[in-house]
Amino acid sequence: MAALYPANSLQPEEGLFDSEPYPHPESALDYRVTNRRYVSHIVYETKDLRHFVTVIMTHPGVWAYRANSHALHYECNNAKSCLDLMRKLDDFLQSGWNIGFRLHGSEIKEIIFLEQP
Repeated sequence: MAALYPANSLQPEEGLFDSEPYPHPESALDYRVTNRRYVSHIVYETKDLRHFVTVIMTHPGVWAYRANSHALHYECNNAKSCLDLMRKLDDFLQSGWNIGFRLHGSEIKEIIFLEQP
């Protein structure tokens, strides 16, 4: 079972070289900093009686049809906590702030909500 939570605020790119660098300079192999521009969907999934929030990331290309996507999964305790997290992620990304994901492969171990000091 999968439920789709809309990520409806994706803005078209204004110019090819007008945007911030990708990936973010603070990103590493086990840590990804991202914002709404690179999150295409936030999805709820269940697999083997486990609950996940899946964040589908899009990597920009010169043209949209050349963009590459991959999924990152965060395990929740139950469906309600997943839904609460999905809303929190969406609201935070809508506000324009960045989010950091501490990763182990495609599994998100920690979500860090980044704000300017």
